[in-house]
This record gives sequence, C-alpha cells and structure tokens, in this order.
Amino acid sequence: MGEPLDYSFDVFFSYKRHELTAEWTRRVQEHLKLWLSEEMQRAITMFVDVETLEIGSRWPDKLQAAIKVPVAW
Repeated sequence: MGEPLDYSFDVFFSYKRHELTAEWTRRVQEHLKLWLSEEMQRAITMFVDVETLEIGSRWPDKLQAAIKVPVAW
C-alpha cells in the first residue's frame, strides 16, 4: 500500500449544467473514471457537483469545503 493521501479526490470534473447536455456529460464522466481507473490500476475518486453550486454562489468556498479532508497520519 502506498503513502496516505492528503486529498479527497483524484479528479475534479467541471462542467456547465444544462438539460440538453446532461446525458452526454454523465457518459463522459463515467468513461473518464473508467479509463483513469484502468490506467492507475486502482479505483479513482472523482468530485462532481450535481446540485450544490448555483449561479452566483461563492463556488471557491463551496468547493474547498467539499474536497477538504483532514490529514490523518
């Protein structure tokens, strides 16, 4: 087993939410996770916000809170 990680997610998946592209975006996310997991030879964790971040929200604060993990050594 490797070193403990000091982050919660391997990938931050950023996209623009829109009903016309929702299915396409979901498929891209699934394929990316699969391909990266195969390449890394381990399960990949991916941060994908599907409902929290809204127009005008303080997204840097919300993202920081979402991906923050206490480091346990």
